[in-house]
Amino acid sequence: MVYTKQETAKLLGIAPVTLDRLRRRKSISCRKIGSRVLFTQEDIDQFLDQSLIPSIQEAPL
Repeated sequence: MVYTKQETAKLLGIAPVTLDRLRRRKSISCRKIGSRVLFTQEDIDQFLDQSLIPSIQEAPL
């Protein structure tokens, strides 16, 4: 599936301008066809995986 910038921003819960910043910083991959910027589900999944912050497990007593 392919998503527009607006759809991707909504899926991620961020503003489209924030998505533009992430794209310029190459934090999220995209496809560009003419002037259209498109994102695949794989692009979104990779971004979310890279953004994962592991939880700290408590040390045993």
